[in-house]
Amino acid sequence: MNAAAAAMLLLAALAARGAGAQAQGEDNWEIPDMRAALSEAWSSNDYAAPQSLVHAASVGGGLAAGAPPGAAPASDAELCGTPNVADAGCPALLDPGFGWWTGGPDRRNAFLMSVLVRDNYPMVHNLGADGDDTPEKRALWQCLLRSKWLALGATSVEFYDSLLNTLVVVHAGADVFVNVRGTWTQAHRDNNMEWRLGGRKKLWGGGVRYHTGWGKSAEDAYQAIKDIVIRRLNVTDGACTMWLSGHSRGGGVALLSAAFADGRDGGAAPCRVGGVWTFGSVKPYDAAFVKAYNGKLGAKTWNWWNQID
Repeated sequence: MNAAAAAMLLLAALAARGAGAQAQGEDNWEIPDMRAALSEAWSSNDYAAPQSLVHAASVGGGLAAGAPPGAAPASDAELCGTPNVADAGCPALLDPGFGWWTGGPDRRNAFLMSVLVRDNYPMVHNLGADGDDTPEKRALWQCLLRSKWLALGATSVEFYDSLLNTLVVVHAGADVFVNVRGTWTQAHRDNNMEWRLGGRKKLWGGGVRYHTGWGKSAEDAYQAIKDIVIRRLNVTDGACTMWLSGHSRGGGVALLSAAFADGRDGGAAPCRVGGVWTFGSVKPYDAAFVKAYNGKLGAKTWNWWNQID
């Protein structure tokens, strides 16, 4: 299935569900009826429909439910429950035995990346975490997300927070899946407003220009990705493939980060770029960037838009 056909199928399915949700006025999921979307994407009866996407957890100061005051902080397992596929709400997406990951634009791959995009927003109707504006909320959200993706077959799940970015990095075998959160904080909004194109920068041997603010965010994100891959994941020989994703400003940062890895670092990058998925992405570049990027990574990049984002 080519990218255009996959896009039409996915958008048609989402549009139909969106119209139904609007008419009923009851479903506050961003993608109504996630279970039906999952079933349709996989067309598999191997897994029973999950009863809940939320793990058993307590937000009582980072303590496990029922723990006495003053007890040591709970471990991930105590706080979030033992990871399992049913609680995660999806089949084992990252298990190579399923042969699901092709790196192409098919619906399963698009669904996987959209789930990762979604999970990077800590909202009740996503993972059950209500924001990340306090240390306790952030710890709970990270714990829920980590527990879910470990249940889906990940080797490890890493996080990075700065004024400019919130990243989730999922490591699964030789694959590293990176998601960049979209606009979430006032610092992000301020960064968005640094809208001028910067001076020419060398990528793939030529001069290109891109958005000053998102360029700063991409430099921060890409450095964080390199640190995580090399220092936390202990991948030092480039023997990994990186798949980047993002929504809105996060999509623009993902595109720029891919360009830095492939067009600037090349063989020195910690992972080769396998693909880029963006959803409702901003466009952070000039025409020279577009031409250079499409010549090198265009066949590995899928930008998804709809009319309600």
